[in-house]
Amino acid sequence: MGFFDKRRALLLEVIRLCTHTQTIDDLDEIFEGPLKEMLGYECFVCGTGFYSETGCYGYKYYSRNFPMEYFFELRNTHGGVDSPLMERWRESRKPACFESGRDDANFPADWVEVFNKYNLRNTVGHATLDRHGVVGQYFIFARLDEEVGDDHLEILELVTPSLSLALTQALGTEKNEEDFVGTVQILISKRQREILQWIYQGKTNWEISKILDINEETVKYHVDHAMTKLNAKTRAQAIGRALEIGAISAVKLAVNTEPHLKKAGKAPAKKKE
Repeated sequence: MGFFDKRRALLLEVIRLCTHTQTIDDLDEIFEGPLKEMLGYECFVCGTGFYSETGCYGYKYYSRNFPMEYFFELRNTHGGVDSPLMERWRESRKPACFESGRDDANFPADWVEVFNKYNLRNTVGHATLDRHGVVGQYFIFARLDEEVGDDHLEILELVTPSLSLALTQALGTEKNEEDFVGTVQILISKRQREILQWIYQGKTNWEISKILDINEETVKYHVDHAMTKLNAKTRAQAIGRALEIGAISAVKLAVNTEPHLKKAGKAPAKKKE
């Protein structure tokens, strides 16, 4: 089989496996199999993220051998993560790459120093975003066994839509990675997530204030701040974004809040039969 025939076969195999992916084990079959054979990487990290003006924040991620300490050094004052390579991707929305030594002059020296500190050698990455340009999936591969170039960029551009589908399916039931640097929990505080969850449950500001034993102005304050951080203009939009990035649960819990409201002097209105 010729080189191009083999690459075509591997591409089709990646796409085929992606359509059937449901679990992390399924992802392993892709990332440790045909995808690795095409790109020749030693380590990778990918996941679901959220982008705002204050940086990138992760929700869930899947990684093998990638030095996660690298991301801790990319943190900004807001707790998010950003890098010149990420910025380059946002400008073009095309796969981006970096080869240590060859491409140093095109990137800030302090970032190159951090990159080399973790012996990443070279890297190629791509991502997808939702229609709002906010939530998406990212894929970063490093320590490729040959100089990174156009072939790697082309492969990644072809397989990323399928990889995004597979990643979404496989991570759907996985636990949040709260220890990951730039986690979305840094972007939205625990209290803000709690209040958004109650709004999603259909509670008013007054009801939430009684349930959480805080005043209504405090509820409004936290909602306003959450909306700002999520780049949302309405509460409904904030709830939608919070659901998308996993900041709140899509499962509406059957919680009895009547005792809290009765204690406050107002029982919830009974639903009409």
